[in-house]
Amino acid sequence: YDTIVLFVYLYLLRPLAIVMHLSQSQRIEVAVLSKVGWSIAKLRKKFNVSTSTIQRCRRTPELSPRGPRRQATKVTSKIKRVERLLRYHPFASCAELAAKDKTLGCTSTVRSLLAKAGYKNWKRPLACKEQPDDAARRLRFANRALKLKKSTRWFFSDEKRWDLNCYSRQTQWAKNVKSVKKSVRLQFQVKLLVWVVIGVDAKGKVVKKIEFLEPKLNMNAERYRAVLEKHVVPVLKRKPTYRFQQDGASSHTAKDTQALLVKRRVSYEKEWPPRSPYLNPVENLFAIMSRAVCKYRAKNLTELRVVVQRVFDELPDSTVSGLVNSFNGRLRVVKGLHGEVPGRQPSLHARRGKKQEVRAEQE
Repeated sequence: YDTIVLFVYLYLLRPLAIVMHLSQSQRIEVAVLSKVGWSIAKLRKKFNVSTSTIQRCRRTPELSPRGPRRQATKVTSKIKRVERLLRYHPFASCAELAAKDKTLGCTSTVRSLLAKAGYKNWKRPLACKEQPDDAARRLRFANRALKLKKSTRWFFSDEKRWDLNCYSRQTQWAKNVKSVKKSVRLQFQVKLLVWVVIGVDAKGKVVKKIEFLEPKLNMNAERYRAVLEKHVVPVLKRKPTYRFQQDGASSHTAKDTQALLVKRRVSYEKEWPPRSPYLNPVENLFAIMSRAVCKYRAKNLTELRVVVQRVFDELPDSTVSGLVNSFNGRLRVVKGLHGEVPGRQPSLHARRGKKQEVRAEQE
């Protein structure tokens, strides 16, 4: 009987009595005694713990196995890896940084790591000088356009000059403004003028046309009429529910140009508000194309023309239709802001003009 009791105690009950964790004072005591010369077996008998616990306390006595400091060391190592990536990719976005090093985590994790390291995404502020009546003209146009029939189909057009510079990376991660690198660009280049029109017809089919002008040529009224005859008139001729948009450029407002549209029975917008790129979805289309064109690094105008044509042809129809269908939402936003453009602070000149209009109405 005594032999059975001794066997149960030595091989069953005594191992269960071993404690796997120690308090902070006990861990420090283990570290001190191990430096004095105590062996692991002697420390096991004194504190009644396992060998792995003694070894862990001898390595890091001040840290617990699941303490917050070990997690902090992981965050610090991730911040160092992010900073190492920023040395070679200072203009990359959070999503691109997360794709380059998948151990960092998702996009929001990279953004929080950059915030903890003190980085900010600096961007040069853009300002547009407005006239006092710009907001009022936008508001009148938004109210008038929202009253049109729901069957009205808008077709938007605009021009853009392309050169060999890259304009897609306008921001850089840095801790202060002094460390932001300058964007070096080539000057006095021969630019490529591109004209684009996009829209969605009554059947839901996407219509997108592009026209290139020869270098060193401007879009005068004669060339613009030739472009309209080639791309716009065949699609919008004798269709009153289709409405063609063009800005207030001199070639667009010329008498011969307007006479051509009237003769061909093309319904067009006569009073498009000036300085209103937010209302034109083609501006967003050009931004999407610019990011794609910069990746090809064209070396001359011939390559640039091929790249622009390829990027334009590869644009998905869902992207174009989404931009065109967002026009009514843009009108409602402008109407809700009383003619102001979202994301842009009204200039001092425009605010003074508003105050004068309010005073005139009150008087």
